[in-house]
Amino acid sequence: MDYSDDRCLNIFTQEQVGVMRAILQTSRAGVAYVTGDVSGIKNLALLDGIEVSPNPSTGIFKLTTKRKEDLNFEVYNSLGETVIAAQNFSSSVSINLSSFSAGIYFAKISSSENVVVKRLVLNR
Repeated sequence: MDYSDDRCLNIFTQEQVGVMRAILQTSRAGVAYVTGDVSGIKNLALLDGIEVSPNPSTGIFKLTTKRKEDLNFEVYNSLGETVIAAQNFSSSVSINLSSFSAGIYFAKISSSENVVVKRLVLNR
């Protein structure tokens, strides 16, 4: 365990230390080194450019973006069912949930490379 303080070695038996070193130095050598993006989030640029207002709302939400590319959105209820969907909007779109029950809904906004989920609160 060359990547940690030697005090950690006292937690494991000598056999366990030997097995771990053998694994990390042979077939699983890549486990000890982290490369690339470890968060799973490649780009937060889409998140910065999306706004939903008013939130909470009594029925009509306005989704606006500063992005120049076409976006798609889907709105899901708390059961995960799609209640509204639209494709290829570029600057703003109105989401009318006035015919649905009050509660929490989720708007999934996606571009060709990123996905952002915004929470929508529908009040009566």
